[in-house]
Amino acid sequence: INACLRARLQAMVTAGLGPNCGLDLLAGAMHLHPHLRGQLAESWKAYNVWRKATPHFYRTGIDETFLHAMVTTAWVWGWKRLGAALLLGFYGLMRPGEVSHAKRGHLRLPLTPEAEQLLILAIVRAKTRYIAARLQSVVVREPTAIKACVAAYHHLQPGE
Repeated sequence: INACLRARLQAMVTAGLGPNCGLDLLAGAMHLHPHLRGQLAESWKAYNVWRKATPHFYRTGIDETFLHAMVTTAWVWGWKRLGAALLLGFYGLMRPGEVSHAKRGHLRLPLTPEAEQLLILAIVRAKTRYIAARLQSVVVREPTAIKACVAAYHHLQPGE
């Protein structure tokens, strides 16, 4: 059985599947045949080699084209603040909670078109505030994000 499972794991690697598929295979085999527990060490070793050789991705980011489609839809529907927040979060590499907890008083917008074109957002309650700096900031230099944020946020009061 070990040889069959290892051969199937190798076929999965060759097919370009992720290690989670191999984990499902081995866990399923052990679930269907509990008497095999302790006898599949070679298969588990092969799986662990595959898992360690595969780079791990925590999150899959969205494509920039998809982002612009979401922002365009939000803008057309009149949700300018949402569209600007999506751009700010994407180009600032921010967590969703950091964007949603931000207030207008935390955001520095360029005052005139001649001013340096950048946004600075102070992240007051960053997830890593107990590990890194307590007060963190993000700088965004993307012209589209800057224009959208100016249009959506320039009239807001500091507490909004």
